[in-house]
Amino acid sequence: MREIKYRGLELMTGNWVYGSHLKTGTGLEYIVPQNIIADRLPQYAVDKNTVGQYTGLKDDNGVPIYEGDVYHQGDPNILYVVEYRGTGFFGKQIGNSSYAGIDHWLDKIEIIGNIYEHPHLLGGESND
Repeated sequence: MREIKYRGLELMTGNWVYGSHLKTGTGLEYIVPQNIIADRLPQYAVDKNTVGQYTGLKDDNGVPIYEGDVYHQGDPNILYVVEYRGTGFFGKQIGNSSYAGIDHWLDKIEIIGNIYEHPHLLGGESND
């Protein structure tokens, strides 16, 4: 069974936090760490635009793969962004309309960043 968890950039620190995803009626979103035993569970307000679900898979180097991650499949000039598409997670080729099945290419995938911390990987702005 696939582990269900999320990540998001915490608003206060800008650090990644991992756990369950909680949306409020006021538009705020939180990540609540999993496996915490306490009277009061900590919760971290996160930038809702950075929340991404764990795919349940790890790349060739053992790095967990989340929505919004950028990877290549052996050719560092051809990059993909992890997206959820209706029935599962796929890699959307950057600059193209092609998709690749993550499960099929898993032994070749190498995560090189994500679209939140490294927007230049999308081919737009520079990260200088």
